[in-house]
Amino acid sequence: MRKLNALLLAFTALTGAAFAADLPAQKSAPVAVEPAINWTGVYAGLQLGGAFGNTDLTLPNNGYSESWGNNGVIGGGHIGYNYQVQSFVLGAEASFDLLSVKGSQTTNIAFAPNIFTGSSYHDYIISADGRLGYVYKNLLIYAVGGYAFAANNSALTLNSVQIGSVSNTINGYDVGGGVEYALNNQWSVRGEYRYYNFQNNTNHFSTSNKTFTNSVFTQSVNFNVFRAGVSYKFAQPEPAVVATNAKY
Repeated sequence: MRKLNALLLAFTALTGAAFAADLPAQKSAPVAVEPAINWTGVYAGLQLGGAFGNTDLTLPNNGYSESWGNNGVIGGGHIGYNYQVQSFVLGAEASFDLLSVKGSQTTNIAFAPNIFTGSSYHDYIISADGRLGYVYKNLLIYAVGGYAFAANNSALTLNSVQIGSVSNTINGYDVGGGVEYALNNQWSVRGEYRYYNFQNNTNHFSTSNKTFTNSVFTQSVNFNVFRAGVSYKFAQPEPAVVATNAKY
């Protein structure tokens, strides 16, 4: 009897093991892994900040030269493209900003005992730039530089009477740098500094004053701009890697 029981137990164990071997392996649920940050793609965004700088104005034919500070707010949008190669990012970006930047200076002119005032106002600025950056984790540290032009509205007054004015665009360049932090593969925030320089732009007066008829003036303008922004990358993130752990 004991031998019979032992044989039955052995048979049960063998058949159970064989049945278990035929069952499919049990697998855990797939685990989605967040894709690594990749800066490659088309992006667009908005920025807002402050601007301050100087205007130098010279009337070569009349012996007048003056400088004044100008400051105000700046805000607008940008669009660009990045291409990442390992830890480096190459890109191009265009920016359009509305300005409310102005300044003026009043002085006694040497060639007449009168009060002379120069003033300027700038209401937009556009730039086309290249970008070069280095990636560290989610952070992009970059330099930027390129071509820029801005709206220029300048006026000259003598004893509070306007004697000349000009409204045109001035051409120059911008350089700077910043840091940009990727919140995920589509959204990022940035902080940026740019220096805009518009040197030796020569303008002709629009005036009815005979003393200044056919006069020209040379104007140089610069801005220091600090601004913050947010960008959205249109390219979709890389597909998530799916990891599975099989259990047997």
